[in-house]
Amino acid sequence: FRIVRRPHGFDTMLISLNLTIDGTQAVLMRTVIGLGFVYLVGTSLFRIYPQTVPVSVRKPEQLSEKDKEIAGKIEKLMNFDKVYQEPAYSRTDLARECGESESVISMVINYHFQKSFPQLMNEYRVNDAKRLLRETSAAMQTVAEEVGFNSLATFNRVFKDLTGSTPGQYRQEQDKAA
Repeated sequence: FRIVRRPHGFDTMLISLNLTIDGTQAVLMRTVIGLGFVYLVGTSLFRIYPQTVPVSVRKPEQLSEKDKEIAGKIEKLMNFDKVYQEPAYSRTDLARECGESESVISMVINYHFQKSFPQLMNEYRVNDAKRLLRETSAAMQTVAEEVGFNSLATFNRVFKDLTGSTPGQYRQEQDKAA
C-alpha cells in the first residue's frame, strides 16, 4: 500500500494499490463518494420520517358480510374473552383466533371500529380500568396489570390521553360523585 498526499488547499489522503491518482481523479473520486453520502443520508431521513399517505376511509356499512362476521368475532373476543387483558396479546394472536390473516384483521378493525389495533386494545383496557377504579380500591399498579398494561407509566399516559385525567384523578372524581 502507498499513501499519496495531494495538497489542494487541504490535506487529502488516499490509499491505493500501487496506483497513482492525479488531481482530477481525486476530485472525481471525492465527488462520487460525497454524492454517495448525500444519497445515504437522504434515504435514511425519509425512512425515519416517512410522508403520510392519504387513505380513503370506508364506512362500516361498506364491509362485506364476511368482514362483518370477523368484526363480530373481534367484539366477542374483546367483550367476553377479554383478550385485551393479556399484555402480550398481539394482532397475530387475534388473527389466529379469528382464522384470518393479519392484514384482513387490520382492515376490519380500521374500517369497522375506525381505530388501529393498539388504539382498540387501549380503549378496552381504559374502559375496564375505569370500571375497576369505580368499583374497587385496588392499587394503581394492580389495576394497570389487571387490564393488560405492562407498566404503570404507560397506563397513566394512555388513561390520561383517552379520558383527559389521570387514573388517580378519575378515582377521586368518582368517589366525590358517589
